[in-house]
Amino acid sequence: MVQLMLIDELIPNVNLEDCKTEFKGIIKEGKGEGSERLEIGWLKQLASFANTFGGVMYIGVDNKTHTVLALPHEEADKTSLMVQRQIEEHIEPPLNYFIEKIIVPNTSPTRYVIAVHVEKSKYPPVSLRFNGIGVIYVRHFGKTSVASGEEIRNLIMNSDSASFDLLETDKKYHKDDFKFLNDFYKKNNDGKDLKEKDLINIGFIDSFGRLRRGALLFKDDCDDGRTLVECSQFLGVSKGENTFYASKTIKGNLLYELEEMVNFVTSHSADGFVKTNDSKEKYVAFPRRSLIEGIANALGHRNYFIQGGQIEINIYKDRLEIISPGSLIGSKWLNKETNLAKIPPLRRNELICSVFSLCKMMDHKESGFDKIEEEYKPYGEKFSPFASSNDSFFSLTLPDLTHVNGLVSKATNPPVHTLELLDCKNALKILSFCYNENKTASDIANYLKIKPSSYFRKEMLLPLVEKGYLLTIRGEYPATYRANSSKVIPD
Repeated sequence: MVQLMLIDELIPNVNLEDCKTEFKGIIKEGKGEGSERLEIGWLKQLASFANTFGGVMYIGVDNKTHTVLALPHEEADKTSLMVQRQIEEHIEPPLNYFIEKIIVPNTSPTRYVIAVHVEKSKYPPVSLRFNGIGVIYVRHFGKTSVASGEEIRNLIMNSDSASFDLLETDKKYHKDDFKFLNDFYKKNNDGKDLKEKDLINIGFIDSFGRLRRGALLFKDDCDDGRTLVECSQFLGVSKGENTFYASKTIKGNLLYELEEMVNFVTSHSADGFVKTNDSKEKYVAFPRRSLIEGIANALGHRNYFIQGGQIEINIYKDRLEIISPGSLIGSKWLNKETNLAKIPPLRRNELICSVFSLCKMMDHKESGFDKIEEEYKPYGEKFSPFASSNDSFFSLTLPDLTHVNGLVSKATNPPVHTLELLDCKNALKILSFCYNENKTASDIANYLKIKPSSYFRKEMLLPLVEKGYLLTIRGEYPATYRANSSKVIPD
């Protein structure tokens, strides 16, 4: 028989559920009456403690009355084992926690309250994962809720260490699990074998033979959702134009992904040779060194704490865009920066980048951006690659060298055409002039060197507006016009 007791009688000063305290009567696992699994209800409390201030979950305490229910010895043992197993299976990165069995006095046989002490994580955000989907929870006063986008960004920015790939694991290194890595290294290092000491030197394996978290992303059987890559090719210069010409989803170990991403781009680009009078000249859309550096940077600098995102490879008529989740370390805010050499060579994932360097896929000292800028420099300003970054993503844009007019966004009046033959006077000139910037009727008339008369508006502008080739932007005064990029196609 358990004597009626409140929790603050057993543990002084613990009497309310707050930012660091949660009470649970009995915890369970398995399927509930609905679709949600029973363990989610209490695991999310532990994950939320790790993301905020740390805390303690007391099991064997009624969460409404705060009465001590107490657990028999066998039940306490089963509960402790269940907590350890479920944490290991569903919470990552690993929690720093310990389980305390608190003896309830005056009970025979002895009964217990289980206290699960969770420290604030040094590597937030901590997520709860089921069926490949991760959810991030935060703790407020006596309440646990799903983190907002802003809260997730703050967790990442306030992390003591944002290095996902150096997190410890209990997985041991076995060479047979990394055949792709060993073969890839050998192919790119003149037939030399990858030695275990090389992996130890870069932190791939610790002194006890355990793998770091980033090393798991190079295993042959890697199926981590964080490695998802979506490759797409569009016929025009934006996603809004036409439909996919080609697409491919890639998921696997990082070296396999790098190889497949490069293959997708090269197989959907106009590479080859052009005949001249007395020889052949190489015809390349994207210089191979720049392409490999760009893709390796996306994989190496991705923020792997951000779940549910993906790296994107988007091929357009005039360029290749490589987009990676997470801002660029040291250069969070960039807007089409063409001076790539000035971007500091800071690495978000030192281990992943070191593996790429061992395999000759990434410069081992610099960021690689300076080499990209250097490789494109002979082709002039209209073919200048550029980088953009904010708190959500980082992107690198490589111009297509076979698109003779360079980047459409850098062309003042890019040559354009439409699928329909337009019989309005000066139609293509007007659409070209309005392709990259909003223009007023007066701007357009001045460009055509005519007066902005009613005839000009009725016979030249109105037909293009009615057919949907020219959009009227009415939020501005005077009203402006912009070419409809879904119907007007740059040459």
